[in-house]
Amino acid sequence: LADFRKAIALAPDDPIVHFELAVLLQQMGVDDDARKEAAKATELDPTLEAAWRLEGAVDLGAAEKDPSRVPAAVAELEKAHALAPQNPGTAAALARAHILSGRPDLARAALDDVPGLADNPAAIKVRSEADEKRGADSEARQDYERWIASDPTDRDAIASAIAFWEGQRDFGRAVDLLRKLRRAEPDNVAVGDRIALDLLR
Repeated sequence: LADFRKAIALAPDDPIVHFELAVLLQQMGVDDDARKEAAKATELDPTLEAAWRLEGAVDLGAAEKDPSRVPAAVAELEKAHALAPQNPGTAAALARAHILSGRPDLARAALDDVPGLADNPAAIKVRSEADEKRGADSEARQDYERWIASDPTDRDAIASAIAFWEGQRDFGRAVDLLRKLRRAEPDNVAVGDRIALDLLR
């Protein structure tokens, strides 16, 4: 870290040095300082896509708890996406930011911009939520099935799918997944209780 500080003192207008320091700070868990360095990098070089992406990722992480950070995350990730429209990680992050901003339609559009994301687990997760929130129930059903199929042991996928099918009042499918979850977690009493509740609906 001290070496980076020295490098910045010698070359304060070098965007790459600021970006590399931002990466190091993020790895150290010092997100606010990482964001400041990434912002300095984009100020010095507005075409530095990776710096926009890092800045947006920091704001997106904070936005999960602090909604006031959502607009900044969207703006930064949109700039990164415009500079590298085929980057799947940026597209998935931008889609997540759009969901948090209440625009699942834009979230789905961001994912559709990038070919080859159909089998990407992170993208499938975001697509499932986007389609559900925009009321595209048929597509959401396919998304959740694809998400579970991509990793049958993914508890997050199973739990999210259960909530979706319960919301759709497809309790048979929800119970199927709950039974699968109970086999994986035999000591989880809450799963058994939820199965009983769904069977009564």
